[in-house]
Amino acid sequence: MILDETLKLLDLTEKEVRLMLAFYKVGAVKVGEASRQTHMPRATAYLLAGQLVEKGLLVQELDGRKKRLVAVDPGTLLRMLAAKQRTLRRKEIELEEKLPELMENLGVGGGIPRVRVYSGGTGLRAVMADILGASGEILLWTNQEIETWFFTKKDHEDFVAERVKKGMKIRVLAVDNKQGRELKSLDKEVLRETRMLPKDITFSTEMYIYDGKMAMLDFNQDVIGVIVESKPLVSSQRSIFEALWKHL
Repeated sequence: MILDETLKLLDLTEKEVRLMLAFYKVGAVKVGEASRQTHMPRATAYLLAGQLVEKGLLVQELDGRKKRLVAVDPGTLLRMLAAKQRTLRRKEIELEEKLPELMENLGVGGGIPRVRVYSGGTGLRAVMADILGASGEILLWTNQEIETWFFTKKDHEDFVAERVKKGMKIRVLAVDNKQGRELKSLDKEVLRETRMLPKDITFSTEMYIYDGKMAMLDFNQDVIGVIVESKPLVSSQRSIFEALWKHL
């Protein structure tokens, strides 16, 4: 019934709900009568009734020298439920505003890194979408020759177009090959700066560094994507990138 569900939403226990429903059924009565209606021990009923009075759900009525309790009207329940929803919404907004700070503090405190693993085309799109949600500059290690085995030209162009649309800058350390040099030649058009790695450095895994995350894509056989969230780990990778960037 609707009263049952509403009372539960107000964080009442099962026994408190039973007692409240008894008061709604019989009206203004002594606690002893309500305990009989619920087949509840009198001591338990008196204890719960006191708690319900404190919560504002039961109120006292005086009839001469007799003291009875009565349940608040359903309209009061509605107002109490609405107040709870407003409180929860305020807490939700506060948590949303503090979430970046809380996530950062967890990283500083040495919390366990959060790791997500993706595979195949669907997984690749999920990783790309996460990267495009970055709030600042992106850093990238890439081997464009290997990437073209798995990314279609359209995939690449769509990713770049969306990044440029969002005004997201990217710096790239690329393996020195034909495809890498072609990438560098188009830098000015797409908010990108690319520097070529020494010719003896090569790899097959791409790594994107952004916000407090790093996303790695392994192109050896099938596409495997891994997103790691950890401020200490990402800070280390960012430092390595910056150190090499300055010397190229």
